[in-house]
Amino acid sequence: DYASSANNVWLGLGTYAGQVAESIRWLGPLRYNLAGAVAVAKNPEFHFKVIIDGQEIKPPNPGSSPSIVMIQNNQDAGNDMRAAPWAKLDDGFLDAVVAWTRARGDLIEVFDYLKHGGGHVYSPDIVSYRF
Repeated sequence: DYASSANNVWLGLGTYAGQVAESIRWLGPLRYNLAGAVAVAKNPEFHFKVIIDGQEIKPPNPGSSPSIVMIQNNQDAGNDMRAAPWAKLDDGFLDAVVAWTRARGDLIEVFDYLKHGGGHVYSPDIVSYRF
């Protein structure tokens, strides 16, 4: 028998940080922190809509844009990043977490919470969905 799975899919800044991390693989685990800092410093702008189950997800605050979209079936996204703290591998659902940010400071806060237990989901700029 053969089984496969994908435990997370990211779009936006998280993907960009992942590309940076791969380019500095020789740094070991430290590369993730450095890649996050580089991504926040460059603060690339992303233009996309977030649609879940046919419904377009609107920002909770005017002027926000979707910086990071995380779709997970587990809690962690590697290197102790608790991306979707309520996700369960065996519940049959995917968990989507969308970070809507307006400024570089918002991004720093999101990454800090990701690295320290997943408290980002309590921010008014973060919206979570289970589908």
